[in-house]
Amino acid sequence: MSPPSTQRRLIDHLGEWDATQIAELLRRRPDLARPAPADRAELAQRAQHQPSVAAAIARATLAENRLLQVVVCLRPSVPDGELVRALPEGVTLAQIEPVLTELEGSALVWRHDGRVHCSGVLRQCMPTGLGPPVHHFERALTVAHLTHAIGCLRPLLEHAPQPGSRPPPAPPASGRAPLKADLLEELSALLSVDGAAAAISAAAPPAVADLLAELAGGVSWTPVGHSMWFSPRTQSAYYASDPTYWLFERALLLPEGDGVGAVPRELSLSWRGGRPVADLALVEPVLVTRPVAVVTIDVAGATQIAGLLDQAAEVLDGWQAEPAKALKSGGLGVTALRAVATQLDLGVDDATRLVELLHLGGLLEATTTTTKVRRTYTQDTTIGPSAAAADWLVQPVPTRWRQLAGAWLRAARWPSLAGPQADGAKPVPALLPQYQEAAEAMALRSTVMEALAAQPVGAAVDPTALGARLYWHAPQTWLRGSPVLPEHAFTAILAEAESLGVTADGALTTFGRALWAGGAKSINAAEAALAAALPAPATQFTLQADLTAVVVGRLARDVAVELRLLADVESTGAATTFRFSEASLRRGLDAGRDAATITAFLAAHAKKGVPKPLGYLVADVERRHGHLQVGAAKAFVTSEDPAMLADAVSHRRTRKLGLVLLAPTVAVSTEPVAKVLPTLRAVGFLPVPHGEDRATITLTVADEPPPPSPVPARASPGDLPEPCRWRPARARAVAADQAEAGAVTAAEAKRLAAAIVAAGRGKGRPFR
Repeated sequence: MSPPSTQRRLIDHLGEWDATQIAELLRRRPDLARPAPADRAELAQRAQHQPSVAAAIARATLAENRLLQVVVCLRPSVPDGELVRALPEGVTLAQIEPVLTELEGSALVWRHDGRVHCSGVLRQCMPTGLGPPVHHFERALTVAHLTHAIGCLRPLLEHAPQPGSRPPPAPPASGRAPLKADLLEELSALLSVDGAAAAISAAAPPAVADLLAELAGGVSWTPVGHSMWFSPRTQSAYYASDPTYWLFERALLLPEGDGVGAVPRELSLSWRGGRPVADLALVEPVLVTRPVAVVTIDVAGATQIAGLLDQAAEVLDGWQAEPAKALKSGGLGVTALRAVATQLDLGVDDATRLVELLHLGGLLEATTTTTKVRRTYTQDTTIGPSAAAADWLVQPVPTRWRQLAGAWLRAARWPSLAGPQADGAKPVPALLPQYQEAAEAMALRSTVMEALAAQPVGAAVDPTALGARLYWHAPQTWLRGSPVLPEHAFTAILAEAESLGVTADGALTTFGRALWAGGAKSINAAEAALAAALPAPATQFTLQADLTAVVVGRLARDVAVELRLLADVESTGAATTFRFSEASLRRGLDAGRDAATITAFLAAHAKKGVPKPLGYLVADVERRHGHLQVGAAKAFVTSEDPAMLADAVSHRRTRKLGLVLLAPTVAVSTEPVAKVLPTLRAVGFLPVPHGEDRATITLTVADEPPPPSPVPARASPGDLPEPCRWRPARARAVAADQAEAGAVTAAEAKRLAAAIVAAGRGKGRPFR
């Protein structure tokens, strides 16, 4: 079937282009140049392939993106006058002329004889905030449903501003009922009547009107709780009071997947007054910068790094002693994250980000243990330091920072996505790959870093202005496949960069800029710059008579570790306050310290000496420490004959029971009764179970070994760098390779364009 006379094919349009215009097209869309097209027909064909069109949309600016949304919401070959009426109020054809020229240069649209044309592939690829057109639901709609819906809608449109604009009923086909195609056209025309949405909303019940306003004026999809299959016999039978069924019955909400309904595009356009978008964003946002002192930025970033690494060391030390318990479904829950936040006096979001960064650096791993209770096996997973964490902790500060920041730059993951959600949704567990891994995370992170690195040294940017500018230049890049909204993604990237000291106050730090540049020399320069900017760690603190210690600045690691062992953090801020108590000092005594060692440590690092109340408390706690001892015992053995009991304890075949005499007639064992009883009997003794209810004692030992614990999943060597070592591969190099692999130089584009023009029009038959 030949195309309508008003529709112009792309091959016909490219036939009028000269070599300069074709070269510009190849430069804008480099995927069309490799392999080189033989002629214009092949070029037009490939320019309308879905992957190529999607790639071109991804390169479009926000103004081009929104104008494409307007174009695909109208007829395939739309007259200029109709296009102007669909533009936001006050926007003229002259104002969008530069944007149309750019789109035409990319062969996404083309103009001829007062009309704007586009391909069907563009209409399929171009995402909009509106639902599909009526014809998209052809398979889901039956003739009976269409007839019923049209019959219900026509009376409602009596109140439209221009009732005379309603289309006439579909004519019968050869004396029979109208065809489905004619009914679809009639329904589409009815929903396109001026003021159709307002008239339908005015005649609908209040609950339906509210739902329609929400759907037609905003997001066009909603979940439905009923079957979306129309039958004249069951209409309005069970779901009559459901607003979604009222809309479905009138073909105003149609099935778009299991349990999801969509508002037809024609109705959404009517609700918007025929204007698909409210603003075309024709003006590029201005990037606002301000001067900053490089020294100030570096000191702020280095201070942040020192604090972050101290917090990381505290988390690793704490989890080394007592690993965090993972959820049965995997990952760390909010309870474990809040425990970290309380331990470090941080917000839950900051604590979650810290845990995620440790994971990215390869410093955490999961350990699964299997236990058997009777015939049931249970598995418990804990999160603790990895084998490389001990080596990482003893490295210099610049090396430890490089490990975390470098892993973050290369991570295909959203560290800030975990934890409690701001909208009240279910919290996302930390360290759960399927929720946070995203291929576009590194690309978006690289985009932000590239924009910051492009600013001159000593210039800080306004985050809001930077985000608006980056989004304007490539909106589809931020929207495509990302699990978070663009503004949230941008805010998360900046927050992560600032927490790592890569940026500070809206500018890259000297060491952050060097790390991003990559290469061995730049990385060494980054470490040297950080070492020079780091504040000298303090070794002294002030002890007060109220049993507190005040620390101003950052303590040296060895001093901080010992002080945290002996005292608890009470408050943080400009100065950190520690409080000594019986419990905290007992913790130090349990770790092997004595009163003399504790007092000597305090005296060596206290600026004004050790107050007497603190010295008295240390001595008193030591005096009472260890008077009672508690041990584990699962079974006890008694005998009226001390000699027989002593023989049983000292027998060589009972050593594996670990029997210990507590008294001449009482011994305990760390093994359960089920093992002690048969072992003593095998040696030759004649023990009996203690107590009257002997049936509760199990005298058999299970020989079935427990199943092997599954090996925790580890990242492949290519996913994470080796801890404490740097690999030459850089995130920027990877992103640049991906972005520039298909780049076409001006000379190459000119050469290919000349060959295409010389080949003539060709006889290919391109897609329309």
